[in-house]
Amino acid sequence: MEILDGGIGRYLKEIGAPFQQPEWSALALMEDPSSVVTAHQAFVDAGAQVITTNSYAVVPFHIGEERFANRGAELIALSGQLAQKVKGQLHKILKSRQVYLLFLGHTARVTLLQPML
Repeated sequence: MEILDGGIGRYLKEIGAPFQQPEWSALALMEDPSSVVTAHQAFVDAGAQVITTNSYAVVPFHIGEERFANRGAELIALSGQLAQKVKGQLHKILKSRQVYLLFLGHTARVTLLQPML
């Protein structure tokens, strides 16, 4: 089973990242990309195994036609880079969990195989 991250826009607003209409969650991407990393990391820390990019609002409707034409590709690429940054940490966490679960399984088998005194 894989666990997907939550609503990044709502979380960005909750942690005080730049967030207003019409830009919505794209504003954090433009003005404070570190807040996007913080949001991704919070979801990973909570157990998410899938990270979505913060690119939903990087569309002309939210950021305007001119800004989209000038910065759209850059912002979409940045949203991917920020997710990738946390993805590396996610792989380490998942690997640690796997090792831990293997250790727990091994410990449980060893305990069960020991004769009762």
